[in-house]
Amino acid sequence: MKFLSFFLVPSLMYCSLAFFAHDLGPFEHFQIFEQSLQKDVTLYVSSTAQNRSEEKGLPYSNLSWEDFPPYSAYLCDIATPQSEISRIRKRAPDAYLYLYYDNLEQYVPGGYSKKFAELVEKKEIDGVVFANSRLMDLPLFSAPGKEISLEGKELLGLGYFPIEQAEAFSRHRDLFRHSLRENFCCTHQLSSEKERVFVYFGGNNREYLEHALPAFCRYLQENRASLKETTWIYQQHPGARNHNLDLAKIQPLVADPSLSFYLSRYDLSDVCSLADVAFYYQTSMAAQFALAGIPVAQIGHDTYPDILTRNALIPSITSSSTFERLLTSATPEVPPKDLLLLFLGADCLWKERLQFLVKKK
Repeated sequence: MKFLSFFLVPSLMYCSLAFFAHDLGPFEHFQIFEQSLQKDVTLYVSSTAQNRSEEKGLPYSNLSWEDFPPYSAYLCDIATPQSEISRIRKRAPDAYLYLYYDNLEQYVPGGYSKKFAELVEKKEIDGVVFANSRLMDLPLFSAPGKEISLEGKELLGLGYFPIEQAEAFSRHRDLFRHSLRENFCCTHQLSSEKERVFVYFGGNNREYLEHALPAFCRYLQENRASLKETTWIYQQHPGARNHNLDLAKIQPLVADPSLSFYLSRYDLSDVCSLADVAFYYQTSMAAQFALAGIPVAQIGHDTYPDILTRNALIPSITSSSTFERLLTSATPEVPPKDLLLLFLGADCLWKERLQFLVKKK
């Protein structure tokens, strides 16, 4: 992929847009944006995002943005350091400088919302570009109940959602679900015809580790009798692998001979193909699972008000009794795709809206 696809001219500023990616999620969005615009745009990637992109086999440019003339607009993810934002403003004092809010939710635990609040209040920031266009008209929060002021900031709802990933999950399920299931059941001596395979997608923040995960473990232990002919796979969050604090909490489930509970050895595409139901507490991937046609349920100590639960698109399990009812009832229904996209604030006009940033002078 060609990242430096703009034309260098001797003027101090011209119609152009630079993307700054310091985290892998926005980096993948910016790749799509760069491809769609094709010219007068550049993607710059930090060393952290470079390392993670190399792990996934994604190409990137490591050239310094400071080697080139100023751009007319800059779009930075919220992992961009304040020092770099200050350097951008100093180098291009008349440019438009935007933060990219790639998350779907009004409040995101684990530091995302807090970091966004710290950056957006800076005078260097001119505005915010929301992937979820519906967030333009909704309040954002740095902590529960603590609203972030966006006064004086220009807001743009892009309407972008990486539906390509959900479509890839769906194709993978169609192609490999049967063989993966047979192999899994053979390995663990399970009946492939009767067994229901539930995948629990782990998190990686304090709320999850201290409250949501212990609640999930408790619900399983209290409902052993209802777990016959069900097998659980725990898909660890990539960020949790640094310290493995979650593995200590699920070890009693893995070791319990009355439960069929396994730590996943699968990648995301394969484990999505295995899942009869995807359980989670808080993950930005939940909407992707639903769009891929996978039944989804949230489970934890309380309801995390994300797009799926806030709009009553999926069940929320917050007690042992509601967990038992789900186990003994029919598989949750998959929400209609058009309704999902509506609540995700996604539409086909995001390319035109992105062009608006390129043309700003």
